Amino acid sequence: MTISIVSLPEFVQRAVGSTASSVALALDDSIGGSSVDVELVGGDRRVLRIALVPLSRGTNVRTLEIPAGMWDLRVLDRATGDPVAGAIVSVGDIWLYAGQSNAEGMWTAVSERPPSPLPQTRMYRARAWQPPTGDGLITLLNGLATRTGVPQAVLAMAVGGTALTYEGFAVYVYGCGLNQNGYWLDREGALWTELIAAVDAVGGAIAGMIWDQGESDTCGVSAQRYRDGLAELWKRLQARVTDRKPPTLRLAIVELGYYPTSFPEAGAVKFDVRPVVEAQRELAREADGVFIAATRHDLPRDATNVHLTPEGYATLGLRLAGAIAAGLPAVER
Repeated sequence: MTISIVSLPEFVQRAVGSTASSVALALDDSIGGSSVDVELVGGDRRVLRIALVPLSRGTNVRTLEIPAGMWDLRVLDRATGDPVAGAIVSVGDIWLYAGQSNAEGMWTAVSERPPSPLPQTRMYRARAWQPPTGDGLITLLNGLATRTGVPQAVLAMAVGGTALTYEGFAVYVYGCGLNQNGYWLDREGALWTELIAAVDAVGGAIAGMIWDQGESDTCGVSAQRYRDGLAELWKRLQARVTDRKPPTLRLAIVELGYYPTSFPEAGAVKFDVRPVVEAQRELAREADGVFIAATRHDLPRDATNVHLTPEGYATLGLRLAGAIAAGLPAVER
């Protein structure tokens, strides 16, 4: 018997109103007619056995209903019980994390003794699944996994120096002479296209988005423009998510914190966080599934006086985990 796994998602969003999800397993049988079973061994030592009909020669796709959890999936020869192929698959919650450099710091700011990620947590970055990094992200995912009892993952899509609106982008580049890396509402730009590519890579099914951005829109962007821009981005994302809509699909906003009112290279231009904060709060009051999940204005900042320290990010991760988990169903073992 020569059986191999052609494809199996590494991480799958659990279905709405269920603790399980449908997972596509593609097996290749080089001979044909093989009889195999799929065994799922959980971290809590649960063992599930799924019998498959005899395979035909070539690629065979089978849909499995897999409960929430992290599973060691083993394909067994039905006659002997011997394993012939295997992989790890997790069913839990997937969060899109987007924004600018303070969001990026969740996985790039690392202390001398960072926390250890739980095995049931993952990060999707640079188009690949990997263990989470950064004091903030590890603390967030560990907290969510502990509180919900299911695996947790983040699509790490934040990019430093990015605006939400074209107005924020234009003022920084043309008015202040400060570097910028684009704006999120640009349908043709790399920010939006990479974000959607990540959502599509996990089958279009996610639990929601964590949005941590606003610094680049603090000069000349009105509260109404920022509010409308964020509402538009949220609406676009909803159209690409395949399995849920608000309020089940959730937008967790990190309220914009401290930001300097001026920069030497920007001359007389002044920056004001208040319109962005007002816009974030207004959208949270008005829109289904949108809420202020955490603030960071009181957290310790590093030498830039803009970004948090690793310890500050860890505290932010704790705040986010508590607020987000409060609205998620937990799984009892």
